[in-house]
Amino acid sequence: DMLELCSVAERSHFQIGQRAVQLGADLLVAVGQWADEIRSGALAAGLDERSVWKFPDSQAALSALDVLEHGDVILFKGSRGVKMETLVTALVNGGQR
Repeated sequence: DMLELCSVAERSHFQIGQRAVQLGADLLVAVGQWADEIRSGALAAGLDERSVWKFPDSQAALSALDVLEHGDVILFKGSRGVKMETLVTALVNGGQR
């Protein structure tokens, strides 16, 4: 989630999903209250339904790290309010939770 967007939050999260696909994302993991909008944007841009995962919070999203392989490129975007650092810390620690 990008929590600071207020009135443009729904549209902006949809656009983020679209943009991720335009930039070549193979897998999109959306976390938080706006995950549905991000997912909708990614699907509208042509990403396969099986390649868009959504989770209610960062703790639940830890399971997404299990599919990572050596050489994968991961980009994180989110407000500190969603605690995305939980995923970054787990990733830096070799997937250890």
